[in-house]
Amino acid sequence: MTPVPDTLSEYAFAGLLRGTKTEVVKCLSNDLEVPASAEIILEGYIEPGEMAPEGPYGDHTGYYNEVDNFPVFTVTHITQREDAIYHSTYTGRPPDEPAVLGVALNEVFVPILQKQFPEIVDFYLPPEGCSYRLAVVTMKKQYAVMRNAS
Repeated sequence: MTPVPDTLSEYAFAGLLRGTKTEVVKCLSNDLEVPASAEIILEGYIEPGEMAPEGPYGDHTGYYNEVDNFPVFTVTHITQREDAIYHSTYTGRPPDEPAVLGVALNEVFVPILQKQFPEIVDFYLPPEGCSYRLAVVTMKKQYAVMRNAS
């Protein structure tokens, strides 16, 4: 899960971070495109209606979630680079690694948001909100407040 606005593709966001376009190639078993520089690619399918219990897991909010049924992903192909690196982050209660990454995202989001909403002056995703559950937005009023007609 990448915390980027719905209007920005994850590939475009990755390109912004790297400063170059994300090259993509087709998967082995279908026409989906994946980053050409990916370390590991899992191809497969989700059969509608096929569910299995998952959990409990310690959540990044500091609480455990309940065991619940989730869709099953069946792996059909695994491809990887030679000497592939499995990237992961430590996730726990803030301040954790995703919270630190969220602070970096603040700098990326401001210009993107200002293009959509010019009245936004600043934007902040606090680590205490897991960098996505809470946003602090500073705005410059562009329009007069409507008065109550009563």
